[in-house]
Amino acid sequence: MTPPSNQHSKIKTAAKAILPRHLVAFISGCRYRGYLAHVNHLLKLRKYRTQFAKDNAGVPDSTIVLPGGCRIQIPLDAEVRDAFQYFGWKDPGPVEEYLGFMNVSANAKVLWDVGALFGFFSLAFALKGADRRALAFEPNPGSRAKLEECFRLNPAAKIEVFDFPVGLPDKVVEFARGFHYTAVVKSSARPREEILEDRETVTIKTMSIDELIEKKFAPPDIIKIDVEGHEFDVLMGARKLLLAKKPILCVELHPDLLALRGTSGLAIAEYLEAAGYVIHDTGLKRVKKNFFKSQTTLRIIAM
Repeated sequence: MTPPSNQHSKIKTAAKAILPRHLVAFISGCRYRGYLAHVNHLLKLRKYRTQFAKDNAGVPDSTIVLPGGCRIQIPLDAEVRDAFQYFGWKDPGPVEEYLGFMNVSANAKVLWDVGALFGFFSLAFALKGADRRALAFEPNPGSRAKLEECFRLNPAAKIEVFDFPVGLPDKVVEFARGFHYTAVVKSSARPREEILEDRETVTIKTMSIDELIEKKFAPPDIIKIDVEGHEFDVLMGARKLLLAKKPILCVELHPDLLALRGTSGLAIAEYLEAAGYVIHDTGLKRVKKNFFKSQTTLRIIAM
């Protein structure tokens, strides 16, 4: 007798072979987000795609125009363009993350971009005014090389680049190499973690935000954090700053990676609320506890 799991897998494979590709994609999206949420996702995607195409009509390949009119010069690199387009139209979640970030950062002068990747947020922020500056932290040498190339193409943007990860003070962390550097957790009980441990790894010493402030780094008005499950370490390493200055926080949370580290988005929210923050979604609507039950990527703004 065929096990139910194998039978289900065979049915899925057969359905993919028979059904049109767009219908398979729609069904997969509904399974991932839920029917109404996925329909809403598709409507937003059409809206952002249409506006992006209009804004970028006739624009050379060396330039990308983002929602709101921000123009960034980019290298002729398909990976960089694809990453920037995610915040322009390719995924409504990142588009709304970018729009929310630009909204709450309107009066900010100093950004700390923790997990900067190719420098998208640093560029969008710094190009908005000559009196603005960004500190971009990116330990991945491959990403950092492309980030620095993007910065060279936009000399008006005042941005400093740092090659170490931000987290808890004076801690050595093992990262799995890849498109992102992801912190590896030592345990044999979790399949996702075993996959991470199969990759080539690198060990790097982290520095905390509070430690950097003590070293006379410019205090941030706003901090953007996207560090692939390492978010709580970054925030715990900023405890003094959060209590004393209370900078705006824009944080991307990955529930699966947080779970590997024994924590959750809700635990982070409670930590921030204890420090006097109010947690919002990217549309600046105050969130409730059930917001953190989602297993998809979560994006919050704390003020």
